[in-house]
Amino acid sequence: DSTIDSVVVTIKGYVNNTSRCLAPQAQLYIGATAKGTLQTLATHSATSTNVYKSFTVTGITLAELQGNTMLVKFNARKAASTLSGIQYVDYFKIDVNYTPPASGNTNAMFLMF
Repeated sequence: DSTIDSVVVTIKGYVNNTSRCLAPQAQLYIGATAKGTLQTLATHSATSTNVYKSFTVTGITLAELQGNTMLVKFNARKAASTLSGIQYVDYFKIDVNYTPPASGNTNAMFLMF
């Protein structure tokens, strides 16, 4: 079987007003189990590069990926201000980096989200 080396999560988005929004948070889940640590992301305005953050999670097995749903929980957070703020998310990207079997099995692994 293939060995999962890492899972890299990239989140692209921005806020409409950086003073009204706290930095959002995200975490990778496999099924109902949190993987890695809760990530606090950067807060960017619409005129910035618009990439909150990429983070890498290791210690995930092929069996976990084959038997469960993989998802990213994203928590938009508002500052203490009474004024409204909007956090936009353009996309979540999940890359699975793996090492194929040394020999014998030549099956490819495809994950679609």
